[in-house]
Amino acid sequence: MMAKGTATLSVASPALIEALRSALAISPDNQGQQTAQAEIVNQIGAALAARRDRILISHSQVGPVKWLCLFVQAVGLLLLVALVHCDNRLTVGIAIWIMATGMATCVLLIVAYDRSFVGQLAVGSEPLLEVLEAAAVP
Repeated sequence: MMAKGTATLSVASPALIEALRSALAISPDNQGQQTAQAEIVNQIGAALAARRDRILISHSQVGPVKWLCLFVQAVGLLLLVALVHCDNRLTVGIAIWIMATGMATCVLLIVAYDRSFVGQLAVGSEPLLEVLEAAAVP
């Protein structure tokens, strides 16, 4: 659902809500059970918050204006480096290569985190499925 962009915050995870209801339905008899219940509730709350964060990330993206500004800044910076070192071709070549490599790295990072659940660098559901399998084992 996150890869398709159809996940919404209005529909809560039924499994997590049921787990929260079950944890709160228990009436603890002693301090240890109260502590355990509080920890369970805190962890379910953390799971709900993580789900909310993943959904928000799946809807975010870098807009075209930001990409345009990034590339204008990159071209301007490379031109500035070339002008500063224009008296020595070796120096200008090395400086431009270093700056271009840094810019390419930045672009790659932005592309990787732009749409986390879509494309070549997408985060799949495998890690979440592994957690579910590990939690199901007694």
